[in-house]
Amino acid sequence: MRKSEMSEINKFLGSLGIDEYIWNQMANSYTENFMIQGEETTRLEQILNRAPETLLDLILKNWAEEIDADVSREEKERCVYELIIRSFEKEFVFLDKEDLEVMAKSANGHPLSGMQLAAAQENYCRKGWLFMFCENNGCIFVMPDEIRERMLTNLQDEKMQSQLGIVSGLRLTLCACMNLFGVVERKKVLQIAMDKMFGYPDLQEEEKKKLERAFEKAEEILQTLCQRAEGELWQEEEWLISSEFENRKQYKQFLRQVSGQEYYIPDQKEIFLYAEHLVDIENPCYKRMLKDLTRLMRDKTGADDLMFELEFMVAQNDFQTQDIMNLLFTRDIAFSSRKSGERFAENCGEWVHTVRKWSNRGFTDEELGKQKKELSMAVVSDWGIEEKQIPKKTPKTQKKIGRNDPCPCGSGKKYKKCCGK
Repeated sequence: MRKSEMSEINKFLGSLGIDEYIWNQMANSYTENFMIQGEETTRLEQILNRAPETLLDLILKNWAEEIDADVSREEKERCVYELIIRSFEKEFVFLDKEDLEVMAKSANGHPLSGMQLAAAQENYCRKGWLFMFCENNGCIFVMPDEIRERMLTNLQDEKMQSQLGIVSGLRLTLCACMNLFGVVERKKVLQIAMDKMFGYPDLQEEEKKKLERAFEKAEEILQTLCQRAEGELWQEEEWLISSEFENRKQYKQFLRQVSGQEYYIPDQKEIFLYAEHLVDIENPCYKRMLKDLTRLMRDKTGADDLMFELEFMVAQNDFQTQDIMNLLFTRDIAFSSRKSGERFAENCGEWVHTVRKWSNRGFTDEELGKQKKELSMAVVSDWGIEEKQIPKKTPKTQKKIGRNDPCPCGSGKKYKKCCGK
């Protein structure tokens, strides 16, 4: 982390409104307890020898390792050294693309983005795979030589490359299935991964056998990935359950709702898509809604946040167009005219009809042949239309008919002798 990166962090922290004195106290405390002062070194043994003891304790705590409180500093350094090496060798295969990118950038002194800086501090420094050195008001991440050498060796090893590919494919499929289904059997995730992520029909027989052997531990790997995804999902028997379900009663009720419904099977491209997103953000209807909301709200960030909220409501909770329009009304989001409101609602209805929903086991309403729910054209205020922009009709004034005037019924008689009697 160079001075320019430190400047960016300071700007961000300043925007949080933290009192400068308090922030300085926090920064000084962090520097003293978790950073290494002076010129950088890359040998792990030397790093640990110079590291604050609080940093050694943090690494031990991260790996749930406990040692005798009376142990010497030298013994603690030896214990942490072995723990760092052992943990990296064991955990390396579970690193994802983002992990490897941050590690590689740090190893080569390349600048990190704001999110990567946070990940480096929170994840890798805590594990002992990276260390922060501070000198002359500047900071830098350092990867120990022992970790760098093992990372390069692993990345060049064909067997490890194959294992990384399998773990990555299973992780992507797991994420996609949770976003598409909400609740899914573990065996269904494995089946989709094998068929869509690793299915190569053109392989020779020997190559197929080799691939099958590589997948012998796929179920075990998936179980490990599920355990690591704690907080995003939970498990009961054969079921993997999104954390959006708060308890057993909720997900059991959902299973009764979808009972008998087949799963939608995504192809490889869709697995990559739904591993990252709850809905297809490239859907033209989605893009038009986002564009309209940005214009109406005059706030790009606010519109992005609202669309993200709507993704969950439609995909998970089966929100319909009327629900969305009512929500906009409660948020005081007003259309300029009835026509613009109707146009938005029509596009919204198309989007809702083509979203992959949990209640459909990943299918869209359109694919299942479900009829679109027509929007109830209620009172003008239900659309959230700004009253001042609605053209107001001027009531016609009717002239009073005199008793001697011709009767309006067309009889030719005077009004007083005809209808005005």
